[in-house]
Amino acid sequence: EERLESLICRVGEKSNSSLESNLEGLAGVLEADLPNYKSKILRILCTVYFYHIIWQTLQNA
Repeated sequence: EERLESLICRVGEKSNSSLESNLEGLAGVLEADLPNYKSKILRILCTVYFYHIIWQTLQNA
């Protein structure tokens, strides 16, 4: 479970890989882990989305 959180959190980090490549890799991992960790994956994604909306709102204020 910690591996999933770490992967999701690292998607936006600066690296040699493009964001698109990082997202594609993450999608593959999440798809493979979905049967075993569905509720955890959904909870993490909802949290990320929530903070993204807050960040966008603050940027536009």
